[in-house]
Amino acid sequence: MSLTTTPDDVLRSVYEGVALSLADCGDHLGMTGDLVVSSGGFRSDLICEVLADVTGRSVVRQSAPETGARGAAVLALTVAGRYDTVEDAAAAMTCSFECFDPHPERGRISRVAIRPVWPSMREIRNMKEADSVN
Repeated sequence: MSLTTTPDDVLRSVYEGVALSLADCGDHLGMTGDLVVSSGGFRSDLICEVLADVTGRSVVRQSAPETGARGAAVLALTVAGRYDTVEDAAAAMTCSFECFDPHPERGRISRVAIRPVWPSMREIRNMKEADSVN
C-alpha cells in the first residue's frame, strides 16, 4: 500500500485474497469445470471477474435472487407432488445466467504476487492441523 492506494485498490485486493483462497481449496479438492455462484457478494461483477481470472475457470452467476429459497421451493414442490422430479421443478423455475470468462494474464499476475507468501501460510496450516490431531 502507498499514499496513492485507493479504496477500490483495497477492495480489489480483498477480492483477490478470497479468490486465491477459493482457488487453493478447489485445487486441493480436484475441482474442475465452471464455478457456479449466486447471491451475496457474488452480485458484484468485480468479484466474479477476479475469481474467474485467479482460478482460470469460467464463473457462471445465476441472475435470480434468493437462490436458497428457490432451491427450497423446488424441493417442496417435488415432495408435494406438483412435479415428478427435482429436475422438472427446477426447470419450471428458469432464470438466466451470466458468464465471466477468465483473463489468464490477470490471473497469472495475482498468483505470482502471492507466491512468496505461500510457504508461511503452509506452515500456519500445518500448525493448525497438528493442534487438531493432539
